[in-house]
Amino acid sequence: MEKISRETELRESYAEIFVDAFREELAKLFDTPPEMKLDFHESKPLKVDGIAIVIGLTGTPSGRAVVYMSDETLKTFAQKIQTDEAAEDAAEDAANIFVKRGADMLNETFADKHLTLTPPGTICGTGIKIASHKLITFKITATLSFGEVCMNLGFAEGD
Repeated sequence: MEKISRETELRESYAEIFVDAFREELAKLFDTPPEMKLDFHESKPLKVDGIAIVIGLTGTPSGRAVVYMSDETLKTFAQKIQTDEAAEDAAEDAANIFVKRGADMLNETFADKHLTLTPPGTICGTGIKIASHKLITFKITATLSFGEVCMNLGFAEGD
């Protein structure tokens, strides 16, 4: 990993909180904790094939979270959580839970932070590009028995 600034290190501590929240919520859904990986991600457009659920992070720190997965993973994901909702709606609801839990944990950990969420927006397709302009971004990968569910987490460069 390249040398990163103190500000990026602080943002990484925020991302680690989201890793824990993501792991906990996936373990609740699927009765087994997934394998998790956190990587610093260059602040360039995120490319997605499948479904991407975008949730804005407002307050301190501000930024955005994108929960995404392939179409194949989406189908199995929706089947395994046994819902009557359309697969896209089920993924959107789950993404909102994952990110909300991370925001709650961040607020509990850092008393001076107050992070809230915007409603999720869902994009489905091939070759989706989501801008990461002026964000310090991290990729969280959860490996499940049926595929990967990822979260790209971006925080604004200033508080």
